[in-house]
Amino acid sequence: MDGDDYGGYTGELPEGIRVSNFVSKRASVLAWNVHREIVRDIPLRLVGNNPDIVGVEPARDWNHLRHLLQTHRFYLHTSDPSLEDGYNLALLEAMGTGLPVVATRSPTSPVVDGQSGFISDDIEYLRWGIHQLLTDPQLAFQMGERGRQAVLQQFSVSRFLESWHEIIGEARAKQQRVHRKSKKFAH
Repeated sequence: MDGDDYGGYTGELPEGIRVSNFVSKRASVLAWNVHREIVRDIPLRLVGNNPDIVGVEPARDWNHLRHLLQTHRFYLHTSDPSLEDGYNLALLEAMGTGLPVVATRSPTSPVVDGQSGFISDDIEYLRWGIHQLLTDPQLAFQMGERGRQAVLQQFSVSRFLESWHEIIGEARAKQQRVHRKSKKFAH
């Protein structure tokens, strides 16, 4: 993630947002029953290609999506950890923008409970966390900023390039060892 592409969080809309496509076909992976239970009476905007859900549309372009992320108060992410990682690109983009995240527990989630949002398998705790974010915009801003810093550090372009170079270096070293062994046995 390039930090220059993100940021600008205002959180002026006291409602949540989630970005996901084809929810009906991926209900198990997305733990959609848990999603619905968490937000049963809480305003939340779903953005994505979901032709079977009335009133849900994809963002027009990146600038529109960024604006939607910047203006909503929190981002919701639910998933079945046995079927999917605890994050996806949409969650990382939300964090990069500065949204605090409310999420179901997953060992791979970048969300830190009480720091960058609220993460738990306890639906009532998550609903309580959402209430805190909706009633305290400053808390939402602070948590979102901590998440933004963490995700930009963990998923930055420079960190990706460093990791990529390490992997290439390790592969080269392994190839050289194999090549030396094969030459040794060829004689």
